[in-house]
Amino acid sequence: MFGHVWRHNAPHPHHHHPDPVAADALAGEPLKDFVIDVHSHPGPGTNFFYQGGGAGDLLRVMDRTGVDYSCFSAYTAIGPDFVRGNELVAAAVRAHPDRVIGFAVPNPNYPELAKEELIRRVDDQGFRGIKIHSTIHEYPIHGPNYIPVYEFADDHRLPILSHTYDSPARIRQLATTYPNARFIWAHAIWQHIRTPDLALTVRDLPNVFCEMSGSGNRRGQIEAFVKVAGVESAVFGSDYPVLGQTWQMGNVAHADLTHDEKRKIFSENIRGVLGL
Repeated sequence: MFGHVWRHNAPHPHHHHPDPVAADALAGEPLKDFVIDVHSHPGPGTNFFYQGGGAGDLLRVMDRTGVDYSCFSAYTAIGPDFVRGNELVAAAVRAHPDRVIGFAVPNPNYPELAKEELIRRVDDQGFRGIKIHSTIHEYPIHGPNYIPVYEFADDHRLPILSHTYDSPARIRQLATTYPNARFIWAHAIWQHIRTPDLALTVRDLPNVFCEMSGSGNRRGQIEAFVKVAGVESAVFGSDYPVLGQTWQMGNVAHADLTHDEKRKIFSENIRGVLGL
């Protein structure tokens, strides 16, 4: 099944000399290199239907694709109940500490409870990151209720996976104001097509990473981003199960990049940030 998702009838012209990553993908085999998916969502979604989606389902797909660790933030937390959603992730971390990394979701519309959640999940339960979704929470990313979240991340040197299509200027402002936090901009390499100054902005910001998942991904966009921003600015995320993990991995596996560059995107750029 894995190979059926990735396999193409005709070879891509750039793949005259496939590296081990592309070869494994074409053969339908789990990738042998260390892989971290920084963007995945266990549990029921809001206004989404997908087959499976529990922690066990995600782990079975990870085994099939070769993903070693996934960063979990629950759809329930992004949607109707961030406390309950964070508890779903806490249970997954307890059950699978060698495969699951917890990302706590604070809802900025409840600032006092949001701060309590960060303390409980990070300090007490070992979560290693934060996920914010200003779109669904309908709160601007630069609003005052996010300040305690950024300060907490800065104090704890945590990554923040942020779903936002805000401007590169905003990215620079936050990254320079909170230099010890690590900002991972979800779907950002997809946005590079529409926002060409994004790569120029993050190129000089060592605490900013751009994640590549997107439903509108185009051939060559990762290579175009890396050419400007440098490969160190790119990380792998799938947004599974809304987007297929196999398809998103194939975007990187079949990119016209060196094996070393793919390894950096799949894990090496973010591994130290996550303490792995």
